[in-house]
Amino acid sequence: MNFILSNEHFNASNMTLEFYLVRNRFAQTGFIAGELESNKNHGEPHLVYHVNRCKIYVMNWSEVFAEFDMRHSYINEKLQLEQNKLQKEYSSANQLVSAQELNTAVAPPEMAHS
Repeated sequence: MNFILSNEHFNASNMTLEFYLVRNRFAQTGFIAGELESNKNHGEPHLVYHVNRCKIYVMNWSEVFAEFDMRHSYINEKLQLEQNKLQKEYSSANQLVSAQELNTAVAPPEMAHS
């Protein structure tokens, strides 16, 4: 963080910097847990450091994946519904591709590559 802050390319006053430390697990010293506890007042999960325009977040990989799943569950559900619908309508991938060739919403080849 100090190296990046000392670089002139990152010195704009309107620029904020966020750093993420992601690990499988953290040392049992209690340091990270203490930092998380002391920064709860900022109201941001995983925040361990916040000074001026810099923030540092600490997460386990399991937390990264869990948050990703939560954020993207809606679109995953919609994609699953669409997949199920297509599987009921078409018995093979070739049949689906053939049906799409007849779709009037598909742009003509000369327009698709411009």
